[in-house]
Amino acid sequence: MKITFGAVLLVIVVLAILFFFLRTKTGKRLKLRASGTAAEAISKDASTPEGAKAYYNVAIEKKEEDLAKANVIYTQMLGKISNYEDQIRGYKKDLMKTEININSCVEKNDDEGAKVYLKEQQDLEEKVAIIKDALTGLKENAKLSARDAFRTKILFNTSQLLQKAEDASEIFDITATQLIKLLGRNLVVAPVEKKKNGIVQGTLYNAETGIKSEKVFNVKEQEILQWVLKNRKRAGAMTERFSEEPYLYLSIYAAQNRYGVIGIFIGQKPLDAFENSILLSILGECAMALDREQSAREKEEAAVMAKNEQLRVNLLRTISHDLRTPLTSILGNADSLISNFDALDEGMRKQIFSDIYEDAGWLIELVENLLALTKIEDGSVKLQLSDQVVEDVVREALRHVERRKNEHKITVDCGEDVLLARMDAKLIVQVLVNLINNAVKYTQTGSKIRITAGKEEKNVWIAVEDNGPGIPAECREHVFEMFYSGKNKVSDSRRSLGLGLALCRSIVNAHGGELVLRDCAPHGCHFRFTLPLSEVNLNE
Repeated sequence: MKITFGAVLLVIVVLAILFFFLRTKTGKRLKLRASGTAAEAISKDASTPEGAKAYYNVAIEKKEEDLAKANVIYTQMLGKISNYEDQIRGYKKDLMKTEININSCVEKNDDEGAKVYLKEQQDLEEKVAIIKDALTGLKENAKLSARDAFRTKILFNTSQLLQKAEDASEIFDITATQLIKLLGRNLVVAPVEKKKNGIVQGTLYNAETGIKSEKVFNVKEQEILQWVLKNRKRAGAMTERFSEEPYLYLSIYAAQNRYGVIGIFIGQKPLDAFENSILLSILGECAMALDREQSAREKEEAAVMAKNEQLRVNLLRTISHDLRTPLTSILGNADSLISNFDALDEGMRKQIFSDIYEDAGWLIELVENLLALTKIEDGSVKLQLSDQVVEDVVREALRHVERRKNEHKITVDCGEDVLLARMDAKLIVQVLVNLINNAVKYTQTGSKIRITAGKEEKNVWIAVEDNGPGIPAECREHVFEMFYSGKNKVSDSRRSLGLGLALCRSIVNAHGGELVLRDCAPHGCHFRFTLPLSEVNLNE
């Protein structure tokens, strides 16, 4: 059964109308979404991290649907092109048969038959010409549809990548990279520098080489960027403002937040309507991502500030307690001496003097540790590193340990070989003094305190252990916290553990080492820390 010319023409008209309808509907949907992106980005629902996440999930679902539809349209067009090409091939075969029939009629002098076949030949040639014209238009539309699908995919990928971005720098980089894929043009990204009160420099992205480099803006360019940022309007190429510029500049903003400006090289090739709409959509996504990042960062900073404030309150409360206790003791003992000096025997007076001395010494140690810890934590202390003999440092520390050390049996064993470690000797002496003083204070009279040292791979380890009552398991993870008191009944109940262990850990960490607490069988504490082994060889 042969297809009549009228039927073919009707099919072509129906397909053309269907394609125009689908393309117009898809285009309107994309344009509406592009124009609405900025409004959605600044909506109240998307102003929080949770709202932003929900917005992104919905946006990605929509773009995924658009991508699927665009691919379907493109696939359908390819199928129609294939059908048209099959029809043309069929018509060409019919033309060949008609040509053979015409030649046969000419040989037989069958003029009537030749006229019939000539008329059939003309009809076939007209059909082929019509279908070729339709095929040419369909191929062009297929190219446009393929381009639309590609750009929809770029928009979809952009949403996914921006959702995973961790900071503003990554968000700007993703936006620039995706726009280069979309437009194939050089562009400049100029983030707002709040510390410098404006835009001074940015990043230039080369579309051809894929290389990005630092861009320092001249006075004219800074004027344009500031104008765009302030007025939230485009300027440069394709606009009435600074139209002589080769770049088109657009502001990136959401609500009252201005994040930066992006410049796209235009030259002699203006953006078409579709490129412009997708550009606005991607910039809207960028602004939304920057808003989300800023909101999350501000929330994190607020949490840190709240935590620091709580630490400050706790610190002041604990310091007040730790200062009040020995000061009250000093005041009470001093009052006893003033009021009852003659009534007190020599032994009692010596005991009171000794208590005053110890309380004053503890206060001095607390203040020195607090100052040292503050300096180390804020990074204002620079380590004075040098190669030191470990045993000499240990002996020096023992000279500064409190007087009650003579009530304990203290031994030192640093091995037969001379150990050299890279350290700030003054700070490590302070670590050892704190560790040994804790062992002296919080163990019974007559307890054994052992100080050992050795080599382990590229580190030197130093340990201070005692055979006192030890620290309960539930308290061990807290002993390095500031002013943690613990539950050691042997310790002086008037005082907490102070800042000693927190300071020790900070000093050791600053050296790149580690301070740990271990069990000391059958009971007691074993504090061990590491220091970098010196590269100096004493045998050379």
